[in-house]
Amino acid sequence: MYNTTTSLVMIILATYIPTTMDKQDILLKEYEVAQQHLTAMISHYWQIFSILIPVNTAFFGAVIYAILRSTPNVGVLAVMVGIIGIITMLFLWKYWERVKFYIAADYHRMHEIEAILGMSKNLMVHYLDQYNDRWSELDDSAQKRLDELHKKHISSPRIYIQLVFWAFIAMWVVCIVLSFILPCLKVLLLILRYCFV
Repeated sequence: MYNTTTSLVMIILATYIPTTMDKQDILLKEYEVAQQHLTAMISHYWQIFSILIPVNTAFFGAVIYAILRSTPNVGVLAVMVGIIGIITMLFLWKYWERVKFYIAADYHRMHEIEAILGMSKNLMVHYLDQYNDRWSELDDSAQKRLDELHKKHISSPRIYIQLVFWAFIAMWVVCIVLSFILPCLKVLLLILRYCFV
């Protein structure tokens, strides 16, 4: 059962939403919504990334500083903070995979709408960035224009985000190992010093 607020909202929305939208208007609105969703997903991910990576780096630096200063119980500290750092990287990685899925779905739908409406903006941009499987849908003149644009287009080298994740995970593993090895090496060096003096 609807309450009065819900009914009022539905009446207001009904007065502002046109009742006779043709197919082209619906497709254009869907295209706009897909673009907005794409932008929101990417923006949200990079906001999370830009917070968690510097925090992870700061924790990494603090643990390395503690290791070099021979702080007592540094191994426990390194393991605890290292596990948090590794979990953070795995979270970012899995979340990136989810975002990539939504990005691909939005682009796929935008390409379908472009094909129906005779547009090719996203297809052209994707071609400049990388070749894709929808290239054959363009006519010869569009393909020639894009070939010329592609020759002029200087693309920055891609940094694969998985490489960043693996680098941080490897750094944390090395940090954890060092936190246990360095104290042992110091003891070994002291023993060797006293043996040869």
